[in-house]
Amino acid sequence: MSLMVWIKVHIKEGKMDEYINLHNSPNGRAYTLSQEGCNSIIRSIDTENKNVLLLTEEWNNMDDWDKYIAKRESGEEDDNFLKKVENLLTEKGHEITFSETTN
Repeated sequence: MSLMVWIKVHIKEGKMDEYINLHNSPNGRAYTLSQEGCNSIIRSIDTENKNVLLLTEEWNNMDDWDKYIAKRESGEEDDNFLKKVENLLTEKGHEITFSETTN
């Protein structure tokens, strides 16, 4: 089994390109994929609301994800990436759901 992380990101009107550029930077998707336990990230845009981006991440387990998010929240290794992201979000911010794969 692996851990699936579903992140719904509510981006301010007109800021999607800036968000995607930030996500494509070395401190974005590449940084996340370099972390122990991160197997994949799929990025997509909601078909009903073009200001909502969906991230689907697969991790080995919750412990690996918890270690990763603690690093992200500290901002020490990634030039405060999360703070830059937060400036692009609506008041809804983001929603995170976790699930485990089954055999």
